[in-house]
Amino acid sequence: LMIATNNIKKAKVATATLIILIAIATIFLYVGISVLSNMDTFIDEKNAESNGAHLISITDGTYDREIQEIYQSIEAYSYSEQEEGMMSMSSSFQNINTGEEANSIPAVFLNLDTAREISQVNIIDQAENMPKNSVIVPYVLKVANGYQTGDTLKLTVDDASTEFEIAGFYEDLMFASPSNVSMYKLFLGDQQFQEFLAQPEYGSKCSYIAVITDDIKGTEAFESEYIKEIKTIMPEGTGSYPAI
Repeated sequence: LMIATNNIKKAKVATATLIILIAIATIFLYVGISVLSNMDTFIDEKNAESNGAHLISITDGTYDREIQEIYQSIEAYSYSEQEEGMMSMSSSFQNINTGEEANSIPAVFLNLDTAREISQVNIIDQAENMPKNSVIVPYVLKVANGYQTGDTLKLTVDDASTEFEIAGFYEDLMFASPSNVSMYKLFLGDQQFQEFLAQPEYGSKCSYIAVITDDIKGTEAFESEYIKEIKTIMPEGTGSYPAI
């Protein structure tokens, strides 16, 4: 009888423990679903703060008119902005102050002083006095890599190298992490940008086009339609970078 009673007690304890574990698992599942749901909302709200682009295309400029016509032909298209940039496909970056190893990653350089409605640049931790060789870099480099305003950032492209002084950071969810887009987007002041464009050893001039659709949730379908159309006019291997 004693053995049977102990077995019943153990069974009750095991049942109670199982119920508690199921309850805890249910709570974690609910929390996980809530976090994922809220994350989508957070991303949409954060993107809306700077009127972030829904789609970006970076090209060598050869097919700018055709690309714009394709965008306008897609029903979900709302509006877009185009600006000149410098595309560096074989660039590497190294923060001299932190002593990190050089990181090889493509980069697009844009003019900080260009007036833009899409993906507006709100500088975080901006330098009091913007140095001539200033550069504005992604905020993720501050959070994940410990970059600070005033640090020296060395750019190397093949045998050419130059140094910038970090004058602040910006947030752009599309370029928030290399896991999103394996490319840095960097901003230079107007004078330095124009001088940089005149140095082909650091890259090639490009057209940077940012697009807003009528619904960010339909961007994937918009991009699919764009890629289908662009393939009819842009042969592979032309040196253009169709879409991000």
